[in-house]
Amino acid sequence: MRSFSTQKLLCSLRENFKQASLSHRPRTQAYRIGELAFRLEVVGNDQGLFRSWVHNEVSRDASFSEGMALYVWDAQSTSSGYPELPWSANDHVGRGEIQGGDDPEVSITFCPGARVLVMIDFKHAEAWYWTPDFSRLPFYERAAPGRFFLSQLLRTQGALMVHGAAVAVNEECGLLLAGPGGSGKSCTSISGLRDPLKFLGDDYTGLSVGPAPVLHSLYASAKVYPDQVERLNLSGVSLTETNEDEGKSVLYLHPEFQHSLLKSSKLKAVVIPQVTGGNQSEFEPLSKIKTLRALAPSSLFQLPFSGVADFSALSQVIKTYPTYRLRLGVDPQEIQDVIYAFLQAEGGES
Repeated sequence: MRSFSTQKLLCSLRENFKQASLSHRPRTQAYRIGELAFRLEVVGNDQGLFRSWVHNEVSRDASFSEGMALYVWDAQSTSSGYPELPWSANDHVGRGEIQGGDDPEVSITFCPGARVLVMIDFKHAEAWYWTPDFSRLPFYERAAPGRFFLSQLLRTQGALMVHGAAVAVNEECGLLLAGPGGSGKSCTSISGLRDPLKFLGDDYTGLSVGPAPVLHSLYASAKVYPDQVERLNLSGVSLTETNEDEGKSVLYLHPEFQHSLLKSSKLKAVVIPQVTGGNQSEFEPLSKIKTLRALAPSSLFQLPFSGVADFSALSQVIKTYPTYRLRLGVDPQEIQDVIYAFLQAEGGES
């Protein structure tokens, strides 16, 4: 494994972004997730890449001068060329971490499938997101853009990005939904698009760990099958970014469902959905170890720089809070009613 100058690469990215900005004016937007403030500067035709962040948009104020800045651009739409990357395919591991940089305060990830480079300079509060061509980004990157950036930024504030969905009744009472693909997370989470439930997340959710964990919405989007939209009677919505291998499409939730989007909610329980095909939905207690197995591996294996501390934090949350299995029936309305009744019993009366 060869070493390289991190600062040299940072200078190369800064210069490349500067060249891209000469002919394309940067578009700037500020965001807030919990106490975390950051801003986005995009150059080029990103084709609405970050539209699923829209519910966390805020007006810029003095607090954002100290927050992280994320600079985003591509080579194709800006005609800015490619930065020179000082590594080979053998220098990154499965989760995308690049090995060999000489500055421990700078993290570098590269996703070879999406061809997305993310470099974060924590000391100077700057981050860089570069890809050869916005129009060629794969389904999973457009469905949940900037995962490598957001997951690392959340960690600086004592929070984690977990592979799980979330619904709530209000800011005081929410459920974290975990489990493998096909377990019913998406089906359950989009039930939060209809009153009286609220939607927090479908595939990835922020979780502030500590004495009083809080769920944070990261993306105003969901990956769904077309028939799920029909069964929930979500008329008038458009599905985009279809993944032919999975058969799922991205459902963007803003502005059509902005009334159903909740930015955060206190965690009340961790729930593992299970599709049963039966006529009735019901909660039943589930062991802590089975819950941890459903949540921790997929969360930690997908995201860079996850380790023992993250596993310990998730273990503590599951040890402290109630854990259940939710056996899902076939009636979406009944699923919604059962979840709402459960959350009311947990203290979520509106």
